[in-house]
Amino acid sequence: MQVMKAYVNYFDTDGARARVAIHVDDIRDNEAVVQFSNSPEHWKMGRHEAESNCDILSRAQIHAKNLPQHQCNFEIEEQGEDKYAIVCKTHPEFTSV
Repeated sequence: MQVMKAYVNYFDTDGARARVAIHVDDIRDNEAVVQFSNSPEHWKMGRHEAESNCDILSRAQIHAKNLPQHQCNFEIEEQGEDKYAIVCKTHPEFTSV
């Protein structure tokens, strides 16, 4: 298995809301949903927002869809002056749009 950096570009801890937002019908109401990208360019934020979102994601205990035994370990990564992204640095390889 190859690993890669997987940057968060969307997440919602409310499955019902995520189902509507990303138009995916098989998300359960109580399911947390995270979409990843291989680039940090899709979602950058300030440090406080990044730390807060990273804490939420870490508490949600997110697993990789294609490798359920992988539990994501999220951290923030600086992307420029007061620009941060949330990343899982050991994510299983995936195809990203």
